[in-house]
Amino acid sequence: MSSRSHETVSGTSDEGRLKTALTVVTWTLVGLALRVASINTRGLWLDEAITVKQASRTFLRIIQKMATGVHPPLYHITMHFWLKYFGTSEVALRSFSVIVGVIAIPVAYWAGKRIYDRRTGLIAAGLISLSPFHIWYSQEARMYAFLFLGGLLSATFLVLAVRENRKHLWVGYLVFTTMGLFTHYFFLFLMVGQILFYVFGIVWNTERDARHAKTAQASWRNPKGLFADVPTLGPWLLVSLAMVLFIGVWLANSVFVPADSGPTALVGSVAGSGLGYGQEAPRLALRFNDVAIVVAQMTVGFHSPAAMGSFVSLWPGLIYFAFLLMGLIRPVSRWTWALLLGAGGILVMFALGQWQGQILASRYFVAVGAPAFLLTARLLAKLELRVARPLMAVMIVFALVAWADQSYNPNNAMTHDDRAAFQTIVANYQPGDAVIYVPFYLDPLATYYLPQSIPQYGMPRYGEFDVLRNSQALIDEDTARIAASAKRVWVLLSFQDIDPVRNDSQAIRYWMKHNGYTAEKQVSLNQVELLLYTPPEVVVPPSFFTPAPSTSATSSAAPTQPPSASATPPAGVPGTVTTP
Repeated sequence: MSSRSHETVSGTSDEGRLKTALTVVTWTLVGLALRVASINTRGLWLDEAITVKQASRTFLRIIQKMATGVHPPLYHITMHFWLKYFGTSEVALRSFSVIVGVIAIPVAYWAGKRIYDRRTGLIAAGLISLSPFHIWYSQEARMYAFLFLGGLLSATFLVLAVRENRKHLWVGYLVFTTMGLFTHYFFLFLMVGQILFYVFGIVWNTERDARHAKTAQASWRNPKGLFADVPTLGPWLLVSLAMVLFIGVWLANSVFVPADSGPTALVGSVAGSGLGYGQEAPRLALRFNDVAIVVAQMTVGFHSPAAMGSFVSLWPGLIYFAFLLMGLIRPVSRWTWALLLGAGGILVMFALGQWQGQILASRYFVAVGAPAFLLTARLLAKLELRVARPLMAVMIVFALVAWADQSYNPNNAMTHDDRAAFQTIVANYQPGDAVIYVPFYLDPLATYYLPQSIPQYGMPRYGEFDVLRNSQALIDEDTARIAASAKRVWVLLSFQDIDPVRNDSQAIRYWMKHNGYTAEKQVSLNQVELLLYTPPEVVVPPSFFTPAPSTSATSSAAPTQPPSASATPPAGVPGTVTTP
């Protein structure tokens, strides 16, 4: 009996169903354990702190801010209610993503089984359960786990709706595609691939076959006949029209209603005028190494710079291996084409990334990566058992090792240890201290980790007419005024790989050195540097300085904000002191 027929027989028996259910449950529990075990091994990064800030607004204020922002509102609205009931501790913030990420495991089984077969579904569930890439974003208080689930369900419901043409399947496709579109605008790359699949893979091919069989009812004189030739065309057009109306109304506001000081943030981020401070404006350049890093991260997760460099250097072997596997999916079924074209958005994003380099961040590939996971599962399912079993055993061991390194290696290239820096300040704070942090857009992190009673200043400051005071002279002036009112000055330096940010940091250190301030203590953390400056007459006892607890051992409780009056800026310092 062939392995295929054996699978069919066992899959229909009670024993086979029980075995399958136990396997799916096992993968789900393993995925849950991996995501929970390392949920707090890294502090919040900047975007997660921004989630807290945005989701803490009122419901109407969220809608107003998102309407002119760079993201649609669904995730932030969901997190608004989540934080309302579960709080803002690091674990509470990330638990929503953990739950959504774990749900994706049985959904992947269901998707693989419905589109292909039981074996493909089981492998898909295992891939999602153990994927370091998926685990990472299932532990992040951002929308990416939610986005992946939406992409997975959208791709699956499209295939099922086209294949079976049932009303509830079209409704499912409408719901989950709309969910994805209102979670992140890059979901559009998946949707474009789906449109191409339907127009050319379904309408074009069906009409061509009908003409060859001389059964076509559509013609130039009778275009309505196309609906008879392609029975799914009517439902597809209705669903597509509904989605275009939903997202179109929202996008019209985000694109065409200007902000007070110019174009909306969405338009600015695309055109380059609204990019983050120090970010490179769009320009045509060959960014092959960035593309390779995205592929490596989606495959093995996030590790130290040296490890990621080693993985990137393996790209010729990966391309060769991919060509070997391509023979396994021939002939390509119509449903495989649906997944291929959906995942084809990856190539479109790679191409656009040669102009707008910010696109080449692996988190933006989450939606189009969902069908790619199903395709990978299908490839592995086509292997003979004598090859598949040892290969998947090696993959499981490798995935667990990659998860451990990703979670516990303090030199992970994706982490900035701002949490340890802020906690060190809190542990060693004395009345009269002031905190300067660079860059200024660490405001949400400072608000989250520092008590409001500690005077805190992002540098460079904003001056009159919201002009950034980032020249050497203006930084000198602002640093002097902050230092004049403080007994000691903490300086936290992050994002030092960005040239303008590094220049601002050097300007502050230059002022401190040339005005008699001494860096009594200096702590180097992962991609963060913390210094304690004192005037010449102040001496810090050697036993006083207490480093923050290690990242893996820090508490997950939300930062304490003692009730006290907000700090006020020293006389003459532009800008507003950051307070929670």
